[in-house]
Amino acid sequence: MRYRLLIAFVYVVLVVTWVYGVADRGWDLPEAPIWVLLVAVQILVGAVLRWWALLLLGAMLMLSIPAGYSDAYSGADIPIWFSVMVLGVMALPLIVVGVLGGYYVRRGPRLHRS
Repeated sequence: MRYRLLIAFVYVVLVVTWVYGVADRGWDLPEAPIWVLLVAVQILVGAVLRWWALLLLGAMLMLSIPAGYSDAYSGADIPIWFSVMVLGVMALPLIVVGVLGGYYVRRGPRLHRS
């Protein structure tokens, strides 16, 4: 149980770092590793937290609302929370893949005999 809380906390810290560091302030980071990290974290969180991980998408959105508009990208016409909402929609199937993959790993392969 404790490790699930730890993983949820790390997920929230990563999301806040991404929202307020990368999206708001425009930290110059290589894009490919960031996208790989975002995909891997969604799958891992789904595998460990199971269906509860879907609640973190709502937390991710709520934590991004105070960010407002990006300071780094002056031409950005949409608020950061809208971008986070779009990323949340893309994260949803990744979390489901993690939940189902975690379920398969915990349950183990079963042979069906007829």
